[in-house]
Amino acid sequence: MASGFTTGGALFLFLFLAGGINPGLKAIRPAWALVRGELMLVYGMMIVACALPTTGLVAYHLPIMVLSFYYATPENDWAQVIHPRRARFQHCVHGSPCVGGTCDDGDYFYAPGYSAGVVWSGLLPQYKIPDQSWHSWPIQEAIDFRKSDSTEGLQLFVQAPWGVIGDDKTHEVMAMVNSPVVVGGNREIPMYVGLTKSGEKYYLEPSLTRHISNQPERWEREVFSVDLDRGEAAVYTVDMAMFHGVSKEQILSLHTLMGDYLLQTEPSVEYGTDKAVVGIDIAVSGDAQLIIEDASSGKVLSTTYLVPGKLQQIEAKVPLPDMAADVLVILKNAAGRQVIAGGKRVG
Repeated sequence: MASGFTTGGALFLFLFLAGGINPGLKAIRPAWALVRGELMLVYGMMIVACALPTTGLVAYHLPIMVLSFYYATPENDWAQVIHPRRARFQHCVHGSPCVGGTCDDGDYFYAPGYSAGVVWSGLLPQYKIPDQSWHSWPIQEAIDFRKSDSTEGLQLFVQAPWGVIGDDKTHEVMAMVNSPVVVGGNREIPMYVGLTKSGEKYYLEPSLTRHISNQPERWEREVFSVDLDRGEAAVYTVDMAMFHGVSKEQILSLHTLMGDYLLQTEPSVEYGTDKAVVGIDIAVSGDAQLIIEDASSGKVLSTTYLVPGKLQQIEAKVPLPDMAADVLVILKNAAGRQVIAGGKRVG
C-alpha cells in the first residue's frame, strides 16, 4: 500500500472517502454528499496521481537531473563532455503553423532569397540537385505548383523573412511572415521558410533549421538543430495573413511584406508649394486607417479607411499648413501606429 506507483494507496483513500466521509456528509446535509459519478471521478484521479510520486516519474526524473554530476570522474571526463552540452531542438515540419493544399494550375510558392537549401529534390530530376545541398533560388518549377503523376517529392528551405502560397487565378495570397529569431536576448539566428511538396500536396512552414530529422545522431550536424545554453530562450513570432487582388507578378516584385500589411511598391511623397501628393499601393490584413499628418504638429491632414485583405491603390492630395511643412504617412491598426513613409523632405 505504501508503494507509490500502485493503486493500493488510491483504493485505501477511496474506501475512507466512500465509507467514512461521504456517509457523514450525507447525514449532515444530503446535498453535500458526492454522487456516484463524482466518486468515480475522484477515484480515477487518485489512480493517475499514484503513478507520479515515485516509479512513475519522480523516482527517475530527479536522479537524471544530477547523475552526470554525481558520477563524473577524471576517467570519463563527463565534466567536459556532458556538463557544457547545450539543449538542442528543431522547429519545423509537422509541428508548427502550416499553410498547405492540393496542387492546381495557378498555385505557386514564393519566398525572397538567392539560394535554397534542398533536402531532397526527386520532383526536379532535370536539375540533378544533390540532396542536402544549396541551389540558386528561385527555381521556376519549385515556384509553380502543377498537377503531376510523379511520386517523387521536394523539400527545400529558403532563408527569408516571409513566404507565400498564392493562387494566380483568383489572386488570393496566404502569407507567412517571420520575425528575427533572438536567442538568449542578444544572439540572432536566421529563420527559414520551408516548402514540402509530395504528390499533389504541398505545405509551407516556418523553420529555425534548414533540415528536419528525427534521428538524434544527425542533430550534431550544423543547421540540423538549434543550440540553447542553460537559461536561454529562442524568441520569435510568426504572423499569417490573407490578401486578395494580388497577382503572382506583383508578389515577385513586392516591396514590403509585414505581418499586418504589404506594400506593392515604395510609397511616394511629392511636395508642392501648398500641398503634398502621397501615392501608396497597400493591403492590410485587418481593420486599419491610413493617416497623413503634419510631422511637426501631429495635426491630421487626411484619413483613409482601408478594406482588410484587399490591395488598394491610394493617391491622396493633402493641403500643407505652410510651405515648409513635412508630412508623415502612418498606418494605424491593432498593432498601433507605424510610420511607413514621409518625414523630412530631401532638398
